[in-house]
This record gives sequence, structure tokens and C-alpha cells, in this order.
Amino acid sequence: MTTPADPATVNVPCAGPYAAELRAAVDAALEAGALLRVEFHRPGGPRGPRAHCPADGKAEVMGRADRRRLVRTRMKHLERNGR
Repeated sequence: MTTPADPATVNVPCAGPYAAELRAAVDAALEAGALLRVEFHRPGGPRGPRAHCPADGKAEVMGRADRRRLVRTRMKHLERNGR
């Protein structure tokens, strides 16, 4: 079981060769989580059928797009640096 991120450390800069990618992934996850949280707390609960809400798909698409962008950025970096 995972534990929620400590709000005091969420904005701490990351270090290492993948710091930018990690920071972007964390930011994307937080953004998707915020979208789902707003939907969950709507008066009357989330929209859609019981097992699936339209916000679920939107959050998934956001995450997928962010991951693709991160991979492209990393590949360009590796090509420029000859690695």
C-alpha cells in the first residue's frame, strides 16, 4: 500500500540525471489527482456510471500525453549528447 505524498516535500527539487522527467511526472500525477479529487467531491458524487467517471478517462489521457512528451524530450536530449 502506498502512502500519500507529504505536502511539505512535494515541491522539493529532484536531483540526478532524470530530475526534470521525475518532476514533470510528479506534476502530471498531481494534476490528474486534482482533477479526480474535484470530481469525487462534487455534490451528488462523481458523474457517470458507478465504476467509471468521465474524469477517469480524462486523467488517463493527460497522463499518457505527459509520458509521451517526456519520452520524446529525453530521446532528443540523448541524441544531442551522443548517448
